[in-house]
Amino acid sequence: MLPEMLEGPPKHWIECYTSNCITEKHVDAIILYLKKKGLILGDGKCTLSWRDFPNKPSELYEKKSTGEGDGSALTGCRKEAAIFRALGPIINTITEVHLSDLPQASCQYKAELYSTESEVSGPQHRVDGYLGLFNSTSPPIVKGPRVATSDVAINFGFKCKNSATEISDISIEDCDVCFWYSSRSHSAISTPLDLLNVHALVEALSSLIFSEVDDLGYDADVKQIIEQDQICYVYQLKNCFFKTMRCRDEYDLFFSGRATRVWEVIEIKGNHDTSTLPGAQPSVLRDVWLDHGSSMESEIQEKIFEHCNELEKKFPSDDDDRLHSVNKETKKELRQMLADGMYRELFLTINANY
Repeated sequence: MLPEMLEGPPKHWIECYTSNCITEKHVDAIILYLKKKGLILGDGKCTLSWRDFPNKPSELYEKKSTGEGDGSALTGCRKEAAIFRALGPIINTITEVHLSDLPQASCQYKAELYSTESEVSGPQHRVDGYLGLFNSTSPPIVKGPRVATSDVAINFGFKCKNSATEISDISIEDCDVCFWYSSRSHSAISTPLDLLNVHALVEALSSLIFSEVDDLGYDADVKQIIEQDQICYVYQLKNCFFKTMRCRDEYDLFFSGRATRVWEVIEIKGNHDTSTLPGAQPSVLRDVWLDHGSSMESEIQEKIFEHCNELEKKFPSDDDDRLHSVNKETKKELRQMLADGMYRELFLTINANY
């Protein structure tokens, strides 16, 4: 089993957790476009700088007020937000780049977000900005000061000083840019990348912006819907569709973990027609994250059945120590259940694996 937290250089993080579709040629073309838009200054890879980040954020934070309305007169979180606001135009200008061998941008930057709201009771997270999909996978929600967690592909957390107290998908503390990944399997963090390193930051941001939606953590086989003001999920399993009715097994709120989701579901007609199939009966759907090399439950169950069949052929004698405290009636019942296969009714019937 892998350790719960992995760490590596930004390039390795990009290779593992994005579509990894950005080449050196793409980076050069994107930088050229940003220069034409006036967001990057200088010539040559080593002399490039950001127009709106002339110095470290910590130095901009400490700067005395200029009276020019540039955010220098603000304090605290509002001042940090003003300093990092320049990141939004940089990211959204990158989304405008169209190259023949580069996919269309999948997400754009949105700022001034205060908190997210999850369908799981309890968690609400303050973030300073986020990458949201151009085409949301979530049903419409009432607009307000919060946004659905499922609409936040990548969230940002900004600090002008190095004082890590929160975790975001991208955390920026002064000039240290770290990329985070979390799933039910593990978590991973990149070593810091320099905010003022124009080439490296353009490569990293572009790798996220032009990633396929699936590579940003969205499962194409699971769709979120709202019915009777309640969030439900539609699982597409090959040619079958199942709608969740209720959670059969509640679990604690963990940042990372392999908790199994156990749903009571009903088979429906399809993704767009969520009416129940005629004759469909409630079933249990277990959404499981397995470690590499682990056996599926059906494989484990089949091994148990094989052992039961062997036990029926070589049933222990009455003086066997394993049956020491078992009375005659129970021994007879046990032998009969093994002989006619009725013991299988004590196990969950597995209809299919996907």
